[in-house]
Amino acid sequence: MSLSEEALYGNRNAAYDQAAKKVLSQLKKMCNLSEGVYNSGFNDGVNVGTRNKAKEDLQNLIESTGWSLEKAMQALRIPLEERDHYEKALKKQH
Repeated sequence: MSLSEEALYGNRNAAYDQAAKKVLSQLKKMCNLSEGVYNSGFNDGVNVGTRNKAKEDLQNLIESTGWSLEKAMQALRIPLEERDHYEKALKKQH
């Protein structure tokens, strides 16, 4: 291989390496984005499931003990900032 051929192939390899690095960088960003979307969806699903279970537990406590909604929320240690959500959700059922 002559010097000019080496320079030509060397430039091709450098250009290829640069393009490959760019593609890998973009793939990494896409993977991070996909992972973030997955985690967000997973966490949303867990939150919905937790709220549904708490709502079911509240309903069961009220029915089995005759307690008020407020007393049932206290017993289950529902945070004050979440109580309005459960009040509205349980009123929709009735």
